[in-house]
Amino acid sequence: MGNKISEKKANSVVELFRLSMTTHSLLKAFRSSQPAFGAWLTVPGLLHARTLAKSSPHLSWIVVDCEHGTVPLVPGAAESVSAIESACVTPIIRIPATGVSGSTSWQIKYALDAGARGIIVPMVRNILFLLFSVVASIYTNHIIGFQCRKG
Repeated sequence: MGNKISEKKANSVVELFRLSMTTHSLLKAFRSSQPAFGAWLTVPGLLHARTLAKSSPHLSWIVVDCEHGTVPLVPGAAESVSAIESACVTPIIRIPATGVSGSTSWQIKYALDAGARGIIVPMVRNILFLLFSVVASIYTNHIIGFQCRKG
């Protein structure tokens, strides 16, 4: 009996995972080798995020810009992500930390916990910073983007 309950739980977790992948529009575009059109959200608010996400049926992704935009990472990014997800568009968060520091890892964790399907870490200057960011963001099935800068 105990094994059947755990099997049911395991099957429901797998089903939820499959369902989440069917709404991952950016991943669908990558898999089909189609262009992935997106937008940047630089203003806070549930209504702005929802309006942008529903503005075009061709949007695959929206970046919530917490670095140069006015969207605060806490708590603004989470409400924007939920509004974007509700329109079946892939939310990506650009964290405000520049480079890799002690503050970067909690920002990556918060962005992923808020529901972002991808992270942009600004000012990654070398392979060590890149590896630190990847280790800080080990989380299943997320696309991680890095904005690299020469110099």
